[in-house]
Amino acid sequence: MREHNIQRALAALITNPHFALNFAEFKGQITEKLQLTAQEENDLSRFYADYNHKFCASTKILSKNRWDNVKQSLPVMCKYIPENKLDKIWRQHLYRTEFDLLTPKNPLLESIVFGEYALQSSELSQHEKQIARYEYLRNKVTFEHHEKFNIYIPKRVGLWEDFDFFNLAIYIDSSCQVHDFESDLFSFMRKQELVNEKTKIFFFKNLIKEGVGSIKLNSKISLILDMAAAKTNLAAIEKSLEMPSRKSFVSLIKQLIDCGVLYITLFNEVQ
Repeated sequence: MREHNIQRALAALITNPHFALNFAEFKGQITEKLQLTAQEENDLSRFYADYNHKFCASTKILSKNRWDNVKQSLPVMCKYIPENKLDKIWRQHLYRTEFDLLTPKNPLLESIVFGEYALQSSELSQHEKQIARYEYLRNKVTFEHHEKFNIYIPKRVGLWEDFDFFNLAIYIDSSCQVHDFESDLFSFMRKQELVNEKTKIFFFKNLIKEGVGSIKLNSKISLILDMAAAKTNLAAIEKSLEMPSRKSFVSLIKQLIDCGVLYITLFNEVQ
């Protein structure tokens, strides 16, 4: 049991670099948090006396590797926020004062934890926080989709103007989310121009390819999504949109299909 508890303590320390690199300063807090006996505390102190240099070096390497892996889930933040800012926030995140026994189980989940921390950071401007929030929410939708198992998926059917729309419906993955933003991030990402215009962004599981997509919502697309969520048949959606023709309605739906936002299914298959 003593050896097991020491191994548990070392595993916790190596993922908490602020404590691992300053063991002598935080020994009492570490002992209390890990509920070590006096003998186990002595064993841990002896380990540090013998292997402090190697253990601290391993801690630093692991911290760097964790950050490299997390950045793979933060492509937008890494592209539009200066690297030195993100590196500094990551160090602050790792070196915060709380001793955390639970390390996120994968880089995606850790990117969500980091994103939540970054949103509170004074290092980021308000615009940069909008970018960080976009990445944070996108990754949350990705994680929630990955956590789902045995989800019922209705059969996909084609869409043509002469179909009976009363027998058709729209399918959208249930892990989708809509969020408000203070600026038009899509204009910024396309043109590098900051547009202070409130927008709604729809995050969705892409139904054509792997991953999560996002689109800027307008009134027509918002209505389509709301009525689809209410399990409305396609004829009712078409009527509510009041578009110039069936051809224009089908064209809009097919654009959303091509983006992976939705697909058409039989109305009796929608649950």
